[in-house]
Amino acid sequence: MRTISPVFLASLGLCTALLGSGCQSRTPVGQQTAPATPVVASPAVPALAASSPLPERTDTPPPHLTPRAQAETLYEVLLAEILAASGELTDSYELLMRAGQTRNSPQLFQRATEIAFMAQDGNRALRSTQAWQQAHPQSREANKAVLQVLLALNQIDQTEWHLQQELSQSSDAEMAENLYAIPLLYQRAPQREQVLHTVTAALQALLQPDSPWYADALAVLGRLHLQAQDGDTAHALMQQGTAHNPASSGVAFLALELLSQGDAAAEPVVQAYARRDDALPPFLMAYSRLLLAEQDHPQALQVLEQLTRRQPDQPDTWLGLAALQTHTRQHTQAEASLQQFERLIEALPDSPLQDQARNEAALLHAQIAQQQQQYDKALEWLERVDDPQQFFSIQVQRASLLARQGKLTQARQLLQQLPAFDPRTRALKVRAEVQLLRDSGLYQEAFTLHQTLVDSHADDDEVLYEQALLAERTGQWDTMERLLRQVIARSPDFHHAKNALGYSLADRGIRLREARELLEQAIALAPGDPFITDSLGWLEYRSGNLGRAQELLAQAFDAQPDAEIAAHLGEVLWKLGQPQQARSIWQQGLQLDADSRTLKETIQRLDRHGTPLR
Repeated sequence: MRTISPVFLASLGLCTALLGSGCQSRTPVGQQTAPATPVVASPAVPALAASSPLPERTDTPPPHLTPRAQAETLYEVLLAEILAASGELTDSYELLMRAGQTRNSPQLFQRATEIAFMAQDGNRALRSTQAWQQAHPQSREANKAVLQVLLALNQIDQTEWHLQQELSQSSDAEMAENLYAIPLLYQRAPQREQVLHTVTAALQALLQPDSPWYADALAVLGRLHLQAQDGDTAHALMQQGTAHNPASSGVAFLALELLSQGDAAAEPVVQAYARRDDALPPFLMAYSRLLLAEQDHPQALQVLEQLTRRQPDQPDTWLGLAALQTHTRQHTQAEASLQQFERLIEALPDSPLQDQARNEAALLHAQIAQQQQQYDKALEWLERVDDPQQFFSIQVQRASLLARQGKLTQARQLLQQLPAFDPRTRALKVRAEVQLLRDSGLYQEAFTLHQTLVDSHADDDEVLYEQALLAERTGQWDTMERLLRQVIARSPDFHHAKNALGYSLADRGIRLREARELLEQAIALAPGDPFITDSLGWLEYRSGNLGRAQELLAQAFDAQPDAEIAAHLGEVLWKLGQPQQARSIWQQGLQLDADSRTLKETIQRLDRHGTPLR
């Protein structure tokens, strides 16, 4: 397997993306004479891999320049900067271009390009990068600058030669990174067929079966087809690339993109590459994020643990592992990962990033302490967080901890005293206080307070949905159903509302046929959702189908370990005459949430003395 550099895609600060221009370019680069065209700046174009610097003239004046000419160019540069500072960008650009051409200076051509972008002038940006490349035809940096300006101006057909030039000069250590960057470079271009034609032509040398980069080049085309919404062709290219070189990182990234878009057949390719000892860390990190999004925590843990073995000196990997271990309540392991993270960041020079890292660690320590019901310790960790941007969320966490200590009045006062200068923050304060009341079992007070949000946000489905759940907690079944049906009527795709109403009917053992219709509609809108699966399992239990109920509830618990799902699954196991299995599931649920009211009530009702409550 070739050794290649990690795929880190930076933005080229110089090349801000531009839209619309009438300028022309020929390949190789020729003189640009078209009149300037104003353009609109858009997000930066991703850069190709940083190349090793080639021998190139610096800003030292050429030896043929007379002292007077040298002095004149120095004066022009100084005057250009003064003009730029005063907003006279066109005159500043022209002076820099004249000085750059006199001195053959890459730095001055680059500065002229920056001024062109400040003026939102696409023609001049292209003119200065072309002049740079004409003065230094062997400069890869100049070639990449022209390429990215052409991309920004959406002159796709003009980029072929420049892309081909960059690839022809890329070393093995740079090639994988550059190939990975190509679909990102072209992702904003609207002419997908033109992009495919141009890139395919530029990749011809690599799209030969005897090329060591054949599979990676196929993957580039696959990702471009994905951008064009052609998943079938992308899948075929993934299979072709895998057959040619299963160790290709490019094919692995293509498979990961296909998997993220629902192509389950790409999963074996992703998993096979992830198991390789030489799997790229950026791939493993991206894979772990996808697994987390899909709530596949066991597999995500394995990938993150592999990452820490591969990159033991990377703080971010340890922090990600610690966060997932905290989420899954593996407290001993999470503390060990956090300690490693803290050792690594303390070895770094002092910087705002180091302060941010310390804050992240403190927040995780506080979360671990809270999960272990060590509320004083959690409050101590929160006191260490020094980040003004997190002030509001930290105070909400403090209030929650005070309430868990039985200091509800103090907790509510803390929230009520928080400053709120806009409607959004005021709404967040109310939501936080409602959550305190709900967690404390004061459902009627929570319902009454939340009504103030309903009054001011009557068109917000989420607000009505939350009010419906509180109505259910207070036994106001008619109000709950009215609110949920109101949400369903105006937002038929709001699957949470259908799930909530279906579950409520099933839980009360009424209108079970209607409950089934609602839950089947909900699961069709959100296939595999573990909480809807839980509701379906509970419906089967209420319908007397214990075997099917066990199957669905076990599936839900495997997908999303949750205390309430544990309560349901344990109750079904209990009714099936499997008390030991039920107690085991309940213990797992208590480890997930020792304060779960549903779980505690279930255990007290069925196994009052057998399962210890903490």
